[in-house]
Amino acid sequence: LHKAAMPPLPAHFIPVLRSLSSSCASTPLRICPFLFKTVLNNYENVVANSLRKNGMRSHFTIPCAKLSPTHTTSTITSWSQSISAEVECYDLLYTVAAKNVEKFGDVEESQEMIIETCDDGYLAVIFESASGEVEAGAPIGIIAEDEEELDSIQNLSQSLSPVEFEKEMIKTSSRPINWHAYLGGKKD
Repeated sequence: LHKAAMPPLPAHFIPVLRSLSSSCASTPLRICPFLFKTVLNNYENVVANSLRKNGMRSHFTIPCAKLSPTHTTSTITSWSQSISAEVECYDLLYTVAAKNVEKFGDVEESQEMIIETCDDGYLAVIFESASGEVEAGAPIGIIAEDEEELDSIQNLSQSLSPVEFEKEMIKTSSRPINWHAYLGGKKD
């Protein structure tokens, strides 16, 4: 969860969080994070709906996955989805050759990783800055929540320069996508 992207927690969520934290004492540890994540996901949905009602965008930023504390840069080697494609949870998004990734205590010079999304929507755009070497954690694309937003984003991309468009999309994004990474083959 990106704290900078989220407004303060509404007062009506606080009793829910308190009850979850008190029930965690008698609940196995593996369940508590799930309950807490459920509350946070519901809160994110409330924020997204509020943004939509006020005419604001609720698209998600696709980050270049930061895979370990030592991970510095990546090269996007391929995209599994095309622009405008509908993506669902567990769909593969892209493959990266990640540099300086820590694996089992050793730092690998380069490691291929496959990234999948945990969010639903439409792949609206892949930023031009995503070609070549990309800093780990940097935004590389946008997922729109629905087809209407997809059209709006693609129309905006035609009216701005690539640099201005990228800045506008990052500034107005509701949050980064949730993602999973899987180990691919080793790169030499």
